[in-house]
Amino acid sequence: MSSLRVTHLGPTPYAAGLALQEGLVKARVAGETGDWLLYPDHPPVLTIVRGATPGNIRADADTLARLGVERFEVARGGDVTWHGPGQLVGYLVCDFDF
Repeated sequence: MSSLRVTHLGPTPYAAGLALQEGLVKARVAGETGDWLLYPDHPPVLTIVRGATPGNIRADADTLARLGVERFEVARGGDVTWHGPGQLVGYLVCDFDF
């Protein structure tokens, strides 16, 4: 039986958290690591898919920058998602081969 490593990352910029996830996925696929559950605490960021619905972000880029909200384009489903301090976010990297 394998174990799940659970790690609270603390304050983690979105780009750094994504890079860590991508590295763990590659290592997991290669059999170089086990399963992980990561808990980051992101600074304010909007993750935006490439085909996001126009108008779903109601503040312009200058206003978001002034408020300290990063915009980050992501390759996933959905539309626009806010992440920020105090929000519980978990990223699971595991093998579902039963």
